Amino acid sequence: MSIDASAVPLEAWMEYLPLGSVSICELALPIAHNAATRQVKCLPREVLYKHAPFLGNPEPGCWNFNCLGASIGSSFAGSVANCQSQSITELLQGGIRGLDLRVSMHEGDVWVSHSVITTSSLISVLKEVHRFLTNHVGEVVLVLIKRDWDQPGFDLPENWARCAEIIESVFRLQEEDCGGGSQELGLGLGLGSGSSYASEGERQPALCQDGDLDLGLDTLRRLGRRAMVAVEAPPSMYTGYTSCGSGGSGGSGSDPSSRGLLLPSGVPLSVVPLGDANLTSSWCDEVSTVEDMTDVLELWAREGLCKGERGTLRILEVALPGSIVQTRSTDRTD
Repeated sequence: MSIDASAVPLEAWMEYLPLGSVSICELALPIAHNAATRQVKCLPREVLYKHAPFLGNPEPGCWNFNCLGASIGSSFAGSVANCQSQSITELLQGGIRGLDLRVSMHEGDVWVSHSVITTSSLISVLKEVHRFLTNHVGEVVLVLIKRDWDQPGFDLPENWARCAEIIESVFRLQEEDCGGGSQELGLGLGLGSGSSYASEGERQPALCQDGDLDLGLDTLRRLGRRAMVAVEAPPSMYTGYTSCGSGGSGGSGSDPSSRGLLLPSGVPLSVVPLGDANLTSSWCDEVSTVEDMTDVLELWAREGLCKGERGTLRILEVALPGSIVQTRSTDRTD
């Protein structure tokens, strides 16, 4: 059956995909780079002095923008660090189905950051994702979480455990009967079926599990696992567990090698762990001009990396300057 693309609403486009076994890794999924970086909250002093050592030695804490000098610093920091102008909800309503989040600790909690600390906490972002998925039951959202590259000190067990605690508090998994496997919701998705779900419980998105990158979208939606929170953390932050059942071939099933992100209690939380085995990214520090980005695009096309592969996320990051675009030429800008 042919579908008029102009009639497909961006906020619910996944509902209109032909039901089948295609996985999220085999879709050309639009992802927001450095999502939720809209406004600067404060600037960690160690980051400030790292990039501007002439200011002196770093002191503990953050530089809050509540004075004239700090306000000037806020404008400058924001021009460099802010990558998005739309809220999480606006991005999702506009068709984005992947959110790239960088996180760091600030005042004892986890915040979205991009060298600077933004005004978006991790829990506020995840609540927006949960609200969107509850109201759009045919959609699956990929949330990529990794620590801010400027915050290497974040990689401590207690910090990643706090991340797990926040994720668990937003997407509380219903208890499963390990004797009978995961409960299938049997939602029977069809075109534009988002309003036909029988109960509020069926509308609540559950977390995806280790191994779910192999599953087709139809299986994920049937299981209710529509929040694919994928975490790029050090291997030591995970522990193995036995899943109660995957509901499809290629999932985690009863595989004892399945991994979860450790909660403060020591109990593993079901997420999708990311590493060299299932993640390929085009990002590198050397990409700074339009020509550099063009070279990367041509390389990915030549090597066939743009073709999806079940079980492996391939992220082609296109991030270019938002104001003056530099080129390799020393005498011109575009």
